[in-house]
Amino acid sequence: METNEVRQLCEMLFGVLERGPWKDPEALGDAMSTVRTLRGAAPPHLCEKLAAIEEGFTRWFSTRRWHTDFEAQRLRHTLLQGITAVHNSWERPRDPL
Repeated sequence: METNEVRQLCEMLFGVLERGPWKDPEALGDAMSTVRTLRGAAPPHLCEKLAAIEEGFTRWFSTRRWHTDFEAQRLRHTLLQGITAVHNSWERPRDPL
């Protein structure tokens, strides 16, 4: 997958994120479709990050009530960081341990 396409898909995820946090099956479907497209072409070092993003969107668009605004904002921040990390490291392999 070309870097430009990755950028566009990540931008789509940023846009979908703004449609929550609350139950929105259509937005969840859009997010899942986009993440799965990325996962299908992802380098191995990003598969775990994309799985976490997928799980995060499932929570973001759930019927669950947020106990505090802080809890929702923390998940939002985590998703933003994850999407940004995928975009920024798509073609760069992870540093060896």
